[in-house]
Amino acid sequence: LSKYDLVHIFNSPRFEETKQFFESAKKQHKPIAFSTIYWSKDELAVGVAKNKSVDFVYSNFGVAAAIRYRKIAKSMQNLGKKDNSRSIEKWLFKNADILLPNSKGEMVEIEKSYKIKNKFEVVRNAVDMELFERKPSLKRENYVLSVGRIERRKNTLKLIEACNKLSYKLVLIGGYDLKDDYAIDCLERIKKYNQVYIHNIDQKEL
Repeated sequence: LSKYDLVHIFNSPRFEETKQFFESAKKQHKPIAFSTIYWSKDELAVGVAKNKSVDFVYSNFGVAAAIRYRKIAKSMQNLGKKDNSRSIEKWLFKNADILLPNSKGEMVEIEKSYKIKNKFEVVRNAVDMELFERKPSLKRENYVLSVGRIERRKNTLKLIEACNKLSYKLVLIGGYDLKDDYAIDCLERIKKYNQVYIHNIDQKEL
């Protein structure tokens, strides 16, 4: 890294790989800017986890009960195991020279979850405004447009079902994991309901 002034590292969920990047940069005395891409693991309780019992508790008793149930189930599951993922994540957040969360709310969540304070600057996901200046045509048909990866965390399946139930045309644009059963289910329903799916496209095409 001798010819570089700064190392920019992305993504806290892949924490073990990310830690190796951190250690390499630190050994070479390079400052680290860390794009956190962080969300609370508690949201996995809200109908997102591949866990039928959690889904059952959520459906019948609500979010708070589902979160409590998931925490109990996870602690039982990890009994006797050494789970150091949280300590690694905390180390990453503490040892970056600056954190680059996507929003102030994301930083608040990190501070609350890990009891840390660090220098940060909000860097939002964005579009190239010059490409999106055109006013939409008044002749355009009405439809629902969703742009983003197909995954449980984004609740894509319920969007598809809602649009079908309300007889709205849905145009879904984004990639997906070929091995993800949830994404495959979404694509099958899009086809079944005669909705529109388009894979990743660049901003100009969008």
